[in-house]
Amino acid sequence: SMSNQMNRVAQLYSEVAQLEHLMLSSSDGRAKAQTRAAMAKARILKAEAELAMRRARDEEEYENVVREAEMEQIRRSEELTIDRLKREDEAARVRAKESMQMKFETSQKAERKNNEMAETLSAIQHERALAMQR
Repeated sequence: SMSNQMNRVAQLYSEVAQLEHLMLSSSDGRAKAQTRAAMAKARILKAEAELAMRRARDEEEYENVVREAEMEQIRRSEELTIDRLKREDEAARVRAKESMQMKFETSQKAERKNNEMAETLSAIQHERALAMQR
């Protein structure tokens, strides 16, 4: 984990400090080589820790970008759904209006037919009454 890496880096730096002290107080070539190796190892670990932190930051940024893209997709999808529902609602209103208009026209035609039939019947009855009087 990140804190373990940072603790390890701190530990290595303290080891390097001890080894540097040892190196200054010694003319031993082996101590100098050990110190250089430890310092190189500490630098590598520090670079790795920084890289890991940068990678974690990049991953977090990437996740944020992905999350924002997903939210945008959801918002667009909601807008499209609302638009579709509005269009369907409008189409249903138009159909209902047309249907009522047709029913009204049909009932008017039926009423006209009934009136015509009543007039015809009345005329026939009138003719019959006149014929019976003769």
